[in-house]
Amino acid sequence: MEDVGDVIVVGAGPVGFLTALGLARKGIRVTLVEAERGINNSPRAAIYFPTTCEIIDKLGLLEDAEEIGLPSPRYRHHPLLTDAQGRRLAKRDHALTVRATRRGGLTPGRILPALEAFAPDIVFISAGFDAHRADPLAELCLEESDYAWATSEICSLARRVCRGRVVSSLEGGYDLAALARSAAAHVRARMEA
Repeated sequence: MEDVGDVIVVGAGPVGFLTALGLARKGIRVTLVEAERGINNSPRAAIYFPTTCEIIDKLGLLEDAEEIGLPSPRYRHHPLLTDAQGRRLAKRDHALTVRATRRGGLTPGRILPALEAFAPDIVFISAGFDAHRADPLAELCLEESDYAWATSEICSLARRVCRGRVVSSLEGGYDLAALARSAAAHVRARMEA
């Protein structure tokens, strides 16, 4: 039997290859196993997220990757919703729902004026529902009524600034029942707008 490294990485796609490279550069013996006969010059990833780009940069490869056309978006996460004490509204912190905070006085007045001032020609809604309370990845504890409310507010703004031009695209959600209910609430709100 062939001598194998201390770590076996299965799959030489971007994640597997970068993991193997990073471990090898730390002096860890790695065996990289790939079903294909050669390197895939057309990986499936359409973009590489900032965290992936940071890893590529730490490996000293970012400039080379950008030179050959690696799409590297430059954006960062900014928390949008916090409570009165500045704590994030997250399910893991047992936070209130967005609906409850709205009932307590939180209004779209913090966000919508900036969108209106921007005055887009068209609004694209990336209708992702993975922030739902039931979703395993959720952090914002949203419910169907929250998605309907946000959709109504965005459509109302679009009527004022871009003649109501709105395009929705289903983006995601990992709890199928919550995804179905949330998507239905979004579509109903679009139809009523």
